[in-house]
Amino acid sequence: MAARNIKSMIAGTVLQVHKRPGDAVAARDAVVTLECMKMEIPIPTPAAGRIVSIEVAEGDSVDKDQLVFVIET
Repeated sequence: MAARNIKSMIAGTVLQVHKRPGDAVAARDAVVTLECMKMEIPIPTPAAGRIVSIEVAEGDSVDKDQLVFVIET
């Protein structure tokens, strides 16, 4: 299995964290939802696997290309 770093594609605020470290996920599951300009933007998994770590918390400001979570696929 390989660990993959998943980064934010936009700047925004963490609205909701849907998963926790250790959770199994399917491809395209939303792990974190960001809010940007009153739009909700989910950050999904690229593939099925297990969440290794979540690097943000609800209410955090996130920059573009900031590490959001790590998944083992």
